[in-house]
Amino acid sequence: MALNRYFIMILSVVLLLSAGTQGEAASLPSMEHRTVLFISPYHTDMPHHRLAKEAVMRVFRRAKDLKIDVYTEYLDIHRFSNESDQELLWSFYKRRYADMKIDLVMLADVVPLDAWQKYGAEMAPEAPVVFFDLFNSQVKVRQLPSNTTGVSGVEDYVPTLEWWLRIRPKTSEVVLIRNAGSLGHLYEAPIETLRRGLGDRVSFTDLSDLPLEEIKRRVRGLPSTSVIVYQYILRDAEGQPRIPAEVLAELAVESSVPIISGYDQFVGTGSIGGYVYYIEKQASQAAEMALRILHGEPADAISMVEKSSGFAFDHGALQRFKIPVSSLPSGSILKNRQHSMWTQHRSEIVFICIVIVGLTLIVGYLAILNRRLRYTRCSLRDLNESLDVKVRDRTAALSEANDQLKDEMVERVRVESEQDRLIEELQDALSRVKQLEGILPICSFCKKIRDEGGKWQAMETYITHRSEALFSHSFCPECGRVHYPEFVDETDG
Repeated sequence: MALNRYFIMILSVVLLLSAGTQGEAASLPSMEHRTVLFISPYHTDMPHHRLAKEAVMRVFRRAKDLKIDVYTEYLDIHRFSNESDQELLWSFYKRRYADMKIDLVMLADVVPLDAWQKYGAEMAPEAPVVFFDLFNSQVKVRQLPSNTTGVSGVEDYVPTLEWWLRIRPKTSEVVLIRNAGSLGHLYEAPIETLRRGLGDRVSFTDLSDLPLEEIKRRVRGLPSTSVIVYQYILRDAEGQPRIPAEVLAELAVESSVPIISGYDQFVGTGSIGGYVYYIEKQASQAAEMALRILHGEPADAISMVEKSSGFAFDHGALQRFKIPVSSLPSGSILKNRQHSMWTQHRSEIVFICIVIVGLTLIVGYLAILNRRLRYTRCSLRDLNESLDVKVRDRTAALSEANDQLKDEMVERVRVESEQDRLIEELQDALSRVKQLEGILPICSFCKKIRDEGGKWQAMETYITHRSEALFSHSFCPECGRVHYPEFVDETDG
């Protein structure tokens, strides 16, 4: 019965919570659905694609009043770069999204932008377009529709090399590593700008047309007067597709000199960094533009943004090549900083030091107290021992005195008893003496004594009655000669 009662109580609580949740859900405003088509030029394994997509989704998740469905497509142009492949791919996209209303299109890179204008615009002619990960120069040379806006940036290696030549003025060679073959021309402009800007100060060696293993061998033996500029490799000279960040990591392991890069996603994968192109920031700002459009703002009312770049460096790579942080340009971002124990845990170390000092003082104070306590204990032990000796001596003296006192008391008792006995005897004798004291009237002839009653009694009778003396009758020699001459010898005397 008790179990049934508990079950009913739990079921009641669940039903109440469910009713409350349904009530809250009913009270929430209905969310509007929006569909976004996100197109990137390469494949899903590219790190900068992942960074850009994550940045976009972080912004979209902040929109609590919209439910945004994002469909992502990758053109995979490093494998399907010819025009016939792209036509087939876009034909597939048209069939896939034929029955779907696309509310907005996001394009990463110039390749999807050109492909959308050529193949995809008829898929969703009314859909506004937001782009990012384009160079400013690429945007300026294109006639874009009014419903297109976005964020562009600058890939520029000149500021990085100028900084490098200031801190390493002996540098005489810049080694270029970038896309080989037909993909190389898509990103040729920054390299040409670098050649024009520094061609009179350093020589340029381009290793891009060599197999990757040969490039590794070459960078392994570069002199200290060289520096590497790595753009990125999507396909090597042998036609093998590559992931740019992985190629950079492999080259960094082999290279004897620092590698300069121009993209923020490469900082931390082997490059020391430099004046980098912020793809993640561009993606975030493009997503903010997209949200404004999805909320109803016209695309042509949102101005395009030329996103500036900035210096960013990897601390671990700087340490490897002994490049001091103090030599970095002002305002540089330092990633993956290898903090010392002091800088990383300064407050904790200070606190621990204070605790240690405090504990040391406490331990010292306790040691002093312990030393005093030991001294006090030793003194107390000596005092106790001395006291024990004194107590024993005093006890022995008291015992001896007590024995003497006992003896004296016994003797005193004996003496007192003797005194009492003597006193009694004296008193008795005194009483007897008192009986015989005074003038005794005695007959001068017969020697009888008159008592108190006037009677005359023989002397023997009188004394016997008044004392314990007894008489025995005899005679002295003189009387014997007078009265009993016959019994007394005349010579007796």
